[in-house]
Amino acid sequence: MVLSGLVPAILAIIIGIPLLSRLRGDYFAIGTLGVQFSVTVLFLKGGAFTKGADGLHLPSTVFQSMTPYYWTGFLLALFAIAVVYFINRSRIGLALKAIREDETAAASRGVHILKYKVFAFAVGAFLAGIGGSLFAYYLFHINPDSVMHLNWLFFPILMCVLGGNGTIIGPIIGAFFLAAISSFGDVYFAQMHPIFSGLLIILVMKFMPTGIIGLKDRIFSRR
Repeated sequence: MVLSGLVPAILAIIIGIPLLSRLRGDYFAIGTLGVQFSVTVLFLKGGAFTKGADGLHLPSTVFQSMTPYYWTGFLLALFAIAVVYFINRSRIGLALKAIREDETAAASRGVHILKYKVFAFAVGAFLAGIGGSLFAYYLFHINPDSVMHLNWLFFPILMCVLGGNGTIIGPIIGAFFLAAISSFGDVYFAQMHPIFSGLLIILVMKFMPTGIIGLKDRIFSRR
């Protein structure tokens, strides 16, 4: 699982340096999306190493119950929260906040913009890679369609936006809320689930730009 985090982190550094030095905002998102499509093609054409579209089948002989998955996932979630919390409380977190607010002002104060951006990109890739390793042994079968689906692009974004960007507790709340909505949609709106998810993103961005966490401030400010 550690290697599953280190490899994406190294890849994030390799592609992050050229992309983050040239692109910002939506353009950077489009650039990383292009990388994702390129990697998908490489895996499809990977021959014996990736088994192409069929993917890799993992041994399932050790599976006995869902209990190990639950506790492993729970510990990984605590680990991710701790990493984000300590980064947020450190000098690195202060630099990242300065970059978020105004890159030009941060650079004028001596903050190395590219270094901190690549660091944040690599940490995110490391945590996603560890989570992906657990997901792989949950499926016992990994292929480009299952692990490189666009849902894995939209769901994390929606979790953060729904809960509240720039907070630690916000994405946790957003994850719980989105998991409940997804489970409900799979049962009652199976064919329209992607449309429902897209509509939810639009509504949240329009009426709740600060997420669920921001509702508290809006309610108290009105009072």
